[in-house]
Amino acid sequence: MPGTRWRDEEIVENLSSMDPDARLRALRAVKNQIIGNKTKKLSYVKLGAVPRIVEILATDSSVPLLVQSAAAVGSFACGTEEGVRAVLQSDVLSHMLKILSHKDDQVVQAVARSLKLIFNSTLAPRANMFEQNALSQLLQLLFSKNITVAEVAASVLARCCETPRQQSAIASAGAIPRLVHLLSLSTPKSQEAALDALASLTHSNSEISLALLDGPVVERICALLKDRNTRLRVLACSCLANMSRASSLPTARQHELAALALPVAVRLVGEGEGGFHEAPRVVAQLVSGNADMQKVACDAEVVPRLAKLLKKEYDLSPRLLETTLLALAALTERHEQSRKQLVQAKVLDKIVQALANNEQGVRISACKCCLSMSRSVKHLRTALVDSNMTQALLNLLTDGSTEVKEAAAATLCNMVLDFSPMKEQLLSSGGLRHLAVLAQAPQYVLRLNSMWALKNLLYLSKSPSKEAVMQSLSYTTMRQLLLNDVEEVQTANICGQRWRWLRVRVREHDKGSCTVQELTSECEGKETRGPQGLHSEFFMYGVQGVMRLNSWLGIYRTKGHSQTMKWQ
Repeated sequence: MPGTRWRDEEIVENLSSMDPDARLRALRAVKNQIIGNKTKKLSYVKLGAVPRIVEILATDSSVPLLVQSAAAVGSFACGTEEGVRAVLQSDVLSHMLKILSHKDDQVVQAVARSLKLIFNSTLAPRANMFEQNALSQLLQLLFSKNITVAEVAASVLARCCETPRQQSAIASAGAIPRLVHLLSLSTPKSQEAALDALASLTHSNSEISLALLDGPVVERICALLKDRNTRLRVLACSCLANMSRASSLPTARQHELAALALPVAVRLVGEGEGGFHEAPRVVAQLVSGNADMQKVACDAEVVPRLAKLLKKEYDLSPRLLETTLLALAALTERHEQSRKQLVQAKVLDKIVQALANNEQGVRISACKCCLSMSRSVKHLRTALVDSNMTQALLNLLTDGSTEVKEAAAATLCNMVLDFSPMKEQLLSSGGLRHLAVLAQAPQYVLRLNSMWALKNLLYLSKSPSKEAVMQSLSYTTMRQLLLNDVEEVQTANICGQRWRWLRVRVREHDKGSCTVQELTSECEGKETRGPQGLHSEFFMYGVQGVMRLNSWLGIYRTKGHSQTMKWQ
């Protein structure tokens, strides 16, 4: 309505009024209208309210104005990306960090709450916190006598630990002893902030994890596994999971910590908002690559719990859907009973639907789940066929995300094995052509996964399939794939894999499907080098040798010793 529009504009104008009372009324009006109202929030963003509110926060000294402006900034940053962008574009962070040292507790608490809301967003400029004196300023706040300020500093630090370098910078600055002190306090908020930061610092960081593993903080974290607070329990599980995975050869102590954390994490699955998002991720971390832990989790009926979450797909946030699929992928990675439980839960259709989800992380997690399930010959020939999973994976070969294509190609390696009924479906659906194109991709992992899928697909295939590959791949490209580049030299078995692919490709050379001359005609330049730096004449000898070896293996296979296919 025109009247409402005019009134909103008048409120925004009053944010810059010379009258402090008018500014205060305008701030309260904006804050009250945008709380829980996305439409109103976007309207005020378009009217330019955010820069004016930030200006009040930066220049005013009145306590009520500072409190209300900080609260309004937090409201804009909560729930909408547009609001977060508007807040960040106004350069509010530098002002908020300064105000956290204000002598009035009301101001400090209001700013602290808003700062925490900003850093809950993925748009928050985490890298900026390591520029100039921002990190030292944040660490000073961590050591503040005001516990509320210290808690917020810990929460912000938890959001800034994205790389090992950032983790090391925070740890080297002396943050860990202070976090341990916060953890020892009796207030749940302090414990939660400290655990959140410690979980982030130890994530995929063996140095920090092992340092904490030898200290007394572990006992305190273990004690919090029994706390009533769901959020505290899930964060404690996360910390212990990080520490238990810190060594390539875990110690007895690390096995013990994992065994303590797993039952708690399993119970937390689906228990409530506090553990909803993180509990499945922690379960995945604890059981990944460990068949014994997968069995323990399976016996605790965690697969049906996770499957129950999948059945609520439309009620799940993308983050929870992603972590749920990751957990199922880890649980079914090596344990057949877990796969059986997942099939019995009748959620394969939900996993296939997730392959077409709008969120990249969800699609990748769904691919990983399909990969784990495809390791079972029984389910590969029954349940997975009925789910129409192959077509959904084929669609992902043309996805806009490289990571998604890598995950899909890796999964198809198992789907196209010779005994899989889905092999013919992939051939008839044009999957072979897509894989041949991806085998020429600039990304190493994508090339490697596509080559493995092609090799498995062409094993014992008829000549038309091989000809179709070469129409897309070409002999020139094949020669390039046989030659080393820097990336592939660093990979121990890539040359052997390429030679094996060649062996499959020329298996029927006697029938005229390809010749030595076709494969080597472009390798005769003096500077041309084959695998491991071989000159062209040695390369041609190699091709001929592969053909002779392939002929010999033809006899060897008749005795039931075929070893040419690879499982992912």
